[in-house]
Amino acid sequence: MIEVPAGRVAGAGVAMLNDALSRIHGKQRRMTPEEAKAKADARHKERLAARMPKAQALKFWRASRYKSYQDALKHMPGWNKMSAYNELGPRNTGTGRPRKS
Repeated sequence: MIEVPAGRVAGAGVAMLNDALSRIHGKQRRMTPEEAKAKADARHKERLAARMPKAQALKFWRASRYKSYQDALKHMPGWNKMSAYNELGPRNTGTGRPRKS
């Protein structure tokens, strides 16, 4: 006796049973697109709620006393490098060697 979809011999009964049950169980556990979107939106709202307000974070982001973005981000809970650059823009702190003239 041979299983048609996988082409295995019936002697591998335990493996065939595990494969069939995992397919059935996987279909039952799968989320609908609406559920996945709702979970993603909830996670996004949680991250935004834990983040320092934008106006307050901008003061730290643009402060020239923080020489690197890592130093500025230490004072901005909930922000990471990419979210800060995307929402607050470039730092414009004049880092680097000052001009002679």
